[in-house]
Amino acid sequence: MNFSVRFWIDFKKLPEYWSAQSEAIIALKSAYDENDIMIPYPIRTLDFGIRGGEKLNEVMNTSAN
Repeated sequence: MNFSVRFWIDFKKLPEYWSAQSEAIIALKSAYDENDIMIPYPIRTLDFGIRGGEKLNEVMNTSAN
């Protein structure tokens, strides 16, 4: 699920905009937390083809010979 959140604010200087944006993000996160909604983060698994207990630098050194 992807969504975009936009808001409009009348600001005179850029820091006013950043402050409003920060407050909006904090309010959204608080609302999610209050309703037990979790935002999943992408998970990546890296497989170097090594077995448990082997060190990557040792495997790389031996395979380069």
